[in-house]
Amino acid sequence: MKYFFILLCYLSSLIANVDIRIESKPSSAHITIDSKAYGVTPLENISLSPGFYQIDVSLENYVPVKYDFELQSAGSSLLRFHLNKLHTVVIKTEETGLKFELDKKFPWEDQQMEFKMEEGIHTLKVFKGDSLIDEIELEVIQPLEYFFEFSKIVE
Repeated sequence: MKYFFILLCYLSSLIANVDIRIESKPSSAHITIDSKAYGVTPLENISLSPGFYQIDVSLENYVPVKYDFELQSAGSSLLRFHLNKLHTVVIKTEETGLKFELDKKFPWEDQQMEFKMEEGIHTLKVFKGDSLIDEIELEVIQPLEYFFEFSKIVE
């Protein structure tokens, strides 16, 4: 009987739901849990059973967040998310024959490109053929227009 009671307590703890509160900075972010929309932050009294979940947090002009987590048995839980701002960045040049690369993954050859970029430090590399001719750190803290000019490009 003692083992039956212990097993019953264990099983009931697995079935018991957990109340969750979700906050974000800034607030009013859209929350989706396992592809089901729950509303905007702050959200209170979301009742979920213990298990694995994926939360998507999104807000226009901010970097979306995907968060995988395991919800353990508890009376309640608080999840807080900080969203990073996106800014429009335009990179221009009048030079021809150059290749550009942003953050080691966005190559282009056009004389003007526009990006939605996360706040922070980004690296712009400039190539002539296969030769690196310049490397610039761009600090994005607001919308930015960057004009690249290289006075003596070696042919």
